Amino acid sequence: TMHEVADFVAQKLAPIEGVQGTVTHFMLKRYKEDGEILEGEEEVKRQPVIL
Repeated sequence: TMHEVADFVAQKLAPIEGVQGTVTHFMLKRYKEDGEILEGEEEVKRQPVIL
């Protein structure tokens, strides 16, 4: 969840002396387009990356 990511950054990354900042990007699932609810599964074209 977003809360877990925020906790990880605050507790694990922020205290590291060399860390001056972090950036987090979330890929959210599209559920509407032009006000219309999309139906069916959207094909995932990206592979997950864990650093």
